[in-house]
Amino acid sequence: TAPGNPTTSSNRPNMQLVIEGVSSLDRDMGVSQILNPTGGVLANSSFPVQVEIENFGTDTITSATVNWTLDGVLQSPYSWTGTLYQDSTDGPLTLGNLNLSAGAYTLKAWTDSMNGSFDFNTANDTSQLYFFSCANLLSGTYTIGGTNPDFNTINDALLGLTQCGISGPVTFNIASGTYNEQLY
Repeated sequence: TAPGNPTTSSNRPNMQLVIEGVSSLDRDMGVSQILNPTGGVLANSSFPVQVEIENFGTDTITSATVNWTLDGVLQSPYSWTGTLYQDSTDGPLTLGNLNLSAGAYTLKAWTDSMNGSFDFNTANDTSQLYFFSCANLLSGTYTIGGTNPDFNTINDALLGLTQCGISGPVTFNIASGTYNEQLY
């Protein structure tokens, strides 16, 4: 048509947009397991926190940050460098050292910022462990719950029992109240 005489068309162009680059399978890394502690530890004694990392993706990983928390409190991140090929692991990596009083604890570790970028699959980044810091072998009568408990929850008592061991008869008195727990 001549300039100044616009026309309309009901036909849409057939276009395809292809974005090439990194896929979700390329960059995928995580903490495959917590190596230490593996269970109960001795209270008031220093021990290392150690993990193993794994490259679940196809890209070679040369740097990453391993973050970790103890009972939800962020600890100093660990900066890892090296060469981690597809389906390979590295460890033990010592994230730090702890010295804990007697009681139940939750340790969580995960990877972040591999090769200066993000992880496309965060579902396999994290490992978590529940463990007990033991003052000694259990023997005697203990209180669960209440105002001055030996153990805050029934699960804490079971964790202490299984991870610390016993040296004599053990009795647990449970303070009155509501306990909403699933026992393992």
